[in-house]
Amino acid sequence: MRLLLTAALLITLPLPSLAADWRRGDRIDVASIAQVIDGDTLRVIVKGETVNIRLHGIDAPEHGQTCGAVPCGTLATEHLVQLVNGTPEACRSNRMHGVCLRASYPLTCTVTDLDRKWNRPVAICLAGRTPVNEGMVRDGYAFAAYSDDYAPLFALARKGKRGLHGMGALQDRDSPAAFRRSR
Repeated sequence: MRLLLTAALLITLPLPSLAADWRRGDRIDVASIAQVIDGDTLRVIVKGETVNIRLHGIDAPEHGQTCGAVPCGTLATEHLVQLVNGTPEACRSNRMHGVCLRASYPLTCTVTDLDRKWNRPVAICLAGRTPVNEGMVRDGYAFAAYSDDYAPLFALARKGKRGLHGMGALQDRDSPAAFRRSR
């Protein structure tokens, strides 16, 4: 009986993963395949392992989130695909939402922190020379969040009615955090 309980406990424990090995300043180079999960999360293959990367300093509408009548989650996801300049690619897993793509140039991310809740690196990413995190906020498809790094860009995007702001979305009531709490 004790052996069965021990085996059951071991099965429920999370397996060690590459994500736990990431440290601030580490560089993640993605040569080809990535998946845009939503407007602030990428899934990439690194050293043969699948790694989810949370984009530092932003919070984009969740997959399936609407902001009034605006499908802000879908639009934020599509904008991130444009920023990483991806072309469609077959997904290996049909269980995941999001867009699989083949990047037209390498994606480079620098780890700023580790999201311990989801065991994933938090990073600032560049697609070629395009700053992805900054672009999501500057273009009006994400909130500046969790740091003040992009707060001035968010204010300018809101004032200039860029992206989702121009559609009446990205009001405080539309924050992804509020959406997550309402589920």
